[in-house]
Amino acid sequence: MNIRHLAVSTAAIAMASSANLADADVTGAVFVTYPVVAEDFGGNTVSVIVQDLYLLSDDPKDTNLNVYDLVFTDFAKVPYFQSFTGTGWVPTNLGGPFDTDALRRADSFVTVGGFEQGLDRMPEQSPGAGAGTGLDPNFGGNSAQYPGNLAGWYNGSPPNYNGQVGDTIVGLACLVGRFAYDGDFTLEGSALSVTWNQGIGTPGKQAGFTVVETTCPTCEDCDGNGVWDVVDLANGTSDDCDGDGLLDICESNDDCDLDGQPDSCQISNDSSLDLNNDGVLDSCQNVPFSGLTTEIVPILDRGYLSDIPGSAICYRLYATVDAPNAQVIGLYGNEDHALSIAADGGFWQAPLGGDLTSSVPCDEAGMFPDLRFDSWLTVNATCASDDMTLQAGMNFKAFNAGGGIDTSNGIVFVDPDQPQSFPDDQGRVLLAQLTSIDGSLPSGRINVLGFNPAGEEWFAFEVEWPEPPLVDCNDNGVQDAIDIGSGASIDCSLDGIPDECQFDQMMTDCNDNGVWDVCDIADGTSIDDDGDLRPDECCFGDADRDGDVDVDDIIEIIISWNDVGFSYADLDGDGVVDGSDLSLVLGAFGTCE
Repeated sequence: MNIRHLAVSTAAIAMASSANLADADVTGAVFVTYPVVAEDFGGNTVSVIVQDLYLLSDDPKDTNLNVYDLVFTDFAKVPYFQSFTGTGWVPTNLGGPFDTDALRRADSFVTVGGFEQGLDRMPEQSPGAGAGTGLDPNFGGNSAQYPGNLAGWYNGSPPNYNGQVGDTIVGLACLVGRFAYDGDFTLEGSALSVTWNQGIGTPGKQAGFTVVETTCPTCEDCDGNGVWDVVDLANGTSDDCDGDGLLDICESNDDCDLDGQPDSCQISNDSSLDLNNDGVLDSCQNVPFSGLTTEIVPILDRGYLSDIPGSAICYRLYATVDAPNAQVIGLYGNEDHALSIAADGGFWQAPLGGDLTSSVPCDEAGMFPDLRFDSWLTVNATCASDDMTLQAGMNFKAFNAGGGIDTSNGIVFVDPDQPQSFPDDQGRVLLAQLTSIDGSLPSGRINVLGFNPAGEEWFAFEVEWPEPPLVDCNDNGVQDAIDIGSGASIDCSLDGIPDECQFDQMMTDCNDNGVWDVCDIADGTSIDDDGDLRPDECCFGDADRDGDVDVDDIIEIIISWNDVGFSYADLDGDGVVDGSDLSLVLGAFGTCE
């Protein structure tokens, strides 16, 4: 069967006269040339020149059925590249690990349409593209180096309309082949014929064309390197970090460091390049701001009569600067950049505290220990002594009731002459202390203003409240303060450190009252005059807990020998009953009678 007659009626063939050609809707065969650099299966890099072959049309209804009688010039007869995972000239992308960039963009194949196309991209051989393509006997087989003389190929399933023309980079057209080679070649001057109609039940038409090279009218080359931008992007030889289809190097109006990349893209990919969130690279301006930092303040020595909930955690927020002579003047919210601070469970407020440190008494005598953990805003002060912190426009009503702070017209500040606006030796300026009732980290967006060492103002906009550094003595991945606040860890000593990190060999209950001995000592239930963290009422060396140290205690040690884990016979609390425990009994033998 001659492929030129496939799916074409006898009457239609008779119409293929010179008069019919004058009415032809398929108007020509053209190719475009571009370089491709792509990665093949196994990581090998492929570098080829690609020529995509199209059939042009002047009617969007035209549907190509087959290409036949292809005659290549000598300049087109080269061993065309086939991707490692391709299976010859029929488009075959199996997907999964076989779906490589080289198969999609550099593999040689023939087709009758069936590819996703557009005005702004080169067609790719994605899984399923070109399905149904068949080769006629003249082609030379699926593994031929190039199509044979009078070769042809066809859409083996015409009802799927694979060959219908559409918008492509060369105009209204249909892709019918891709030819890739790593040396000199050209399709120019080759000849082919084509059959098309306008859908099922419509008459077929045929025409022959000489293949010519064309340009891509929709393709830009903004950097003038001789390669279309769409190809530069596909090959990875140019960047488009904001995905707008324009090469970064061509968007120089937003490139303060003149590195060929838009600043907005650099910042989007790496927020550390713009720590003050003003949309300008920090390297292009003299802004000493280096971010916000959070610190957990252990709630210590509050006593068992404290009003602070056991779940509460005290956080401090600092603005950090990288120049000792830089100033932080305050934090604020305006119509462009609102200030917001909140916590899931609300904030704890001390009865004698204040909204600003300028109204918080300095309790140097420690008469009101809870006052140290009041929630407030500040500029580098912790209480009222010599504090010049001011505010304007702030509404603290919700804050006083345990809620958050929101303002688009308020500021907490000091005037620029105040020395408290300068950082400490760690480059920090304290902005807030907030004790969250449920222990959750405060959230919010903070705006900061200040001056650099040259006296020039700087701003930081809507910087998010950061996580504090992890303090985790028991290595469970949770902040020690959260362990204590949630009850997962005990802190009988009230020093902010889980007791298991300090007293792991002293977590005993020698008086059998259901409370750890260190907690009995801490709350005054037991006396510990000798400071050994064992209640004095307990008999040291009394392994059987009968109130004295005698032969029965030695027997208790012996019968418990090598026991691992909790045991009253483990007198030294090292987790195993052994010779050291026996030595303690022998040393205390005859006591506590």
